[in-house]
Amino acid sequence: MNIGNEIKQIRLKEGLSQIEFSKKIEISRNALINYEQNKRTPPIKVIKKISQVFGINISYLITTIPDMDIVSAENLTSAGYATPVSVSKSNLSEYEQFNSFLSAINFPTNLSEEDTKMLLDKTKDFLSYEFFKLGYIPIVKDPK
Repeated sequence: MNIGNEIKQIRLKEGLSQIEFSKKIEISRNALINYEQNKRTPPIKVIKKISQVFGINISYLITTIPDMDIVSAENLTSAGYATPVSVSKSNLSEYEQFNSFLSAINFPTNLSEEDTKMLLDKTKDFLSYEFFKLGYIPIVKDPK
């Protein structure tokens, strides 16, 4: 699936025409058509508006990016269409790594654990969307 298809599925599920849907999220019908046909990527404010108006978790819209298996990724890399990214393993939890990152950039560290986890989730949502716009696709390694 892609974000355009997801937006169209939400509209159809709500039983709305393109005109009705676009009015609810305060965009033009032409913009909606471009998003649904994947001719343009909707800005984050449009995605937030869809999330708010229709009560949909924003991460649903931006994390239903199709995964790619490792063989396809290697083929893209060897053809020059992708660059491998090295990921180092850490014994720290995701939360602890994020806390270390916040400290490293001199972000206030007096946040509660709950607030820090919320900030982590929002950061992951934002980065997933930005990487999606740039054309990055998550790679799923074969479970062996």
